[in-house]
Amino acid sequence: MRGVLIAMVLIAAWPADIAAKTLGDCKCNHVREMRERWCAARAAKAEYQRIQSFLEAERRTSKATRMFSTADKDMINQKCVQEAINRATDRGVEKATAETNENLPTQSLAGMADCRIVVTRGADNACLKQIVEAHEEVHRQACLFRKDFIDRGYAGILSQLGIASALALHYSGDTKYVMTSSDYAFEEETGYTQEMQLIAERWQILQKACVAEAFVAELDNPDTVGQQMWDNTTPDSDGKRRYKMYDLTNDPCPRRPPPPKSECTLR
Repeated sequence: MRGVLIAMVLIAAWPADIAAKTLGDCKCNHVREMRERWCAARAAKAEYQRIQSFLEAERRTSKATRMFSTADKDMINQKCVQEAINRATDRGVEKATAETNENLPTQSLAGMADCRIVVTRGADNACLKQIVEAHEEVHRQACLFRKDFIDRGYAGILSQLGIASALALHYSGDTKYVMTSSDYAFEEETGYTQEMQLIAERWQILQKACVAEAFVAELDNPDTVGQQMWDNTTPDSDGKRRYKMYDLTNDPCPRRPPPPKSECTLR
């Protein structure tokens, strides 16, 4: 019964019109930030897919479903995926972050809007703000669906959850407690897929609208994009190394080695 509940929540959570957004605020002077975000999103997406495969293999071995928990969320996001993103990071550009906040029970009683998108970093960069908000719109729509689904059958849903998940859902109001950790990873993967699709669409427009120089960035030092990419970038006649970003699919992303000891335990 529990698996049926989780599958229903997950499958129905993706409205068809999420992908209708466009990145109109991303201009020629935002190319490098867009490129960095695309590289980070690609790395994150691949890591979330790997985590899903790991959790599925774990489920087959243990015959137990691993439900969402804050410990798993932190391990997945702050350790495993962050390590992957760090390896593809261009440290020469501004970053942006956002989150989708679910109400505590008391906040809902006070009439506060639920599933709120909050940009926590980079709000002054219109392009990056639009990208992270598009990512969070995936989470907002999923959150709103789960809220409605739970409201229409709260007692029955609690009865299908384990004690830890049921208590967490009841006292925190966080609907993610009806998900498995694998479902959570899939939702995050979907958010990063959304980013990549929107960036790729806007990139094609900018390739036609921007001068060639907009797709070239001078590299200051090896730390900017990692020693490997620095070494593989041939200096121009003036001795300076330049990062050429014209083609999203063929041009390389920054490359950094993994940490000497990974903190990710989901392996």
